[in-house]
Amino acid sequence: MRRIFTLGAALLFVSALAFAETYTGKLVDARCAEQQKDAACSPTASTAAFAIQVSGKTLKLDADGNRKAAEALKESGNSADRAKDPNAQDSQVTATVQGTLNGDEIKVDTIVVH
Repeated sequence: MRRIFTLGAALLFVSALAFAETYTGKLVDARCAEQQKDAACSPTASTAAFAIQVSGKTLKLDADGNRKAAEALKESGNSADRAKDPNAQDSQVTATVQGTLNGDEIKVDTIVVH
C-alpha cells in the first residue's frame, strides 16, 4: 500500500510539472506597473511585488515567486538599483520564469534573472 501511495504521489508531482510554462520578459516592480502603465518600473532593492512583462501583458508573480525574484535579483550579480547607475548599459532586468499561469498571476516554480 505504501508503494502505491508513493508512486501515486510521484506521478502527481510529475504531472504538475508538465503543466508549467516558461515566460521570458522584462522583470518589473508590480506596484509601479499597476499604477503607471507607461513607466519603466525597473525593480529596486526595496521591491516586494514583482511582475514580468511578456508580449504586452503584465503577469504578476505569486507570493513565493516574489520571494524567489528578490533572491534571484540579489544573486544575479546585477545591482538591484542598476536603473540609477549611470554606467549601466541597460536599465531593464530580464528574467525567465517557469510556472503555471492562473489568470494574470504566475505560480512560480523557478526564476532566473539575466
